[in-house]
Amino acid sequence: MKKHRLFAAVSVAALAIATLGACGDDGDGGADNTKTEAKALAEQAVAVMKTQEFIKLSAKGTDENGKPQTMSGCAGFKAKTLKATVDTGGGKMDVMMVGGAQYTKADGAGWLTLLGTDEDPATAEKVAKVAAGRYLKSTSEGDDDEIGSFFADGTDGYTKGQPAKFASTDVVPLTKEKDGAKQTYYIAAKGKPYIVGKLKEQTDSKDREETTFTRTEDKCEVTAPAADKTMTQQEFTAQLKAAGVK
Repeated sequence: MKKHRLFAAVSVAALAIATLGACGDDGDGGADNTKTEAKALAEQAVAVMKTQEFIKLSAKGTDENGKPQTMSGCAGFKAKTLKATVDTGGGKMDVMMVGGAQYTKADGAGWLTLLGTDEDPATAEKVAKVAAGRYLKSTSEGDDDEIGSFFADGTDGYTKGQPAKFASTDVVPLTKEKDGAKQTYYIAAKGKPYIVGKLKEQTDSKDREETTFTRTEDKCEVTAPAADKTMTQQEFTAQLKAAGVK
């Protein structure tokens, strides 16, 4: 099953409540993070993010063909939970992570984005009928393609750029290029080195994902769906094949 790295990998139930401001805007301490070496700053950023119980997140970007997509949601670090809503530019997906598993539910067009299938109404209707409102259950990958994951591939190999602005916050960019992908983390330039955002781009396509992280005291509570409301990838694939969906 095809899976767009950011927008198909995770999604969160859209939240209408106001955010508390970007992660770097609390005036904590007077540290000048622009003077810290890249690897040390990355490690400090991971450590400080682990002290946060909850964050809100939002993302925007394009798929490999330049089609716009957006996402909004929340994550709970202590409980390792996440929930989000993704707009695929025609379809929608709801994604939850809880108990080490990921649950994804979509409308017809949203499923087609996940499957990488031609986006025709007849196929979308077939897929939606097969899914029947169920969640696709899979194991959480625990890699850097997940929204709540920071420097999952390690802190080596990142280069520190010139101070910049991200989400109206002064930041230090840390960038790494690997396997055709360019990834940049934006670390607060002053005070505690919170990760304010992340940008991931493919060098060979229009695939681009920009995510903003915001600290919050609002809980991100997630309950796994009942067993009869879920399906495995093997079950879904077999049922799609039986319905004539390739």
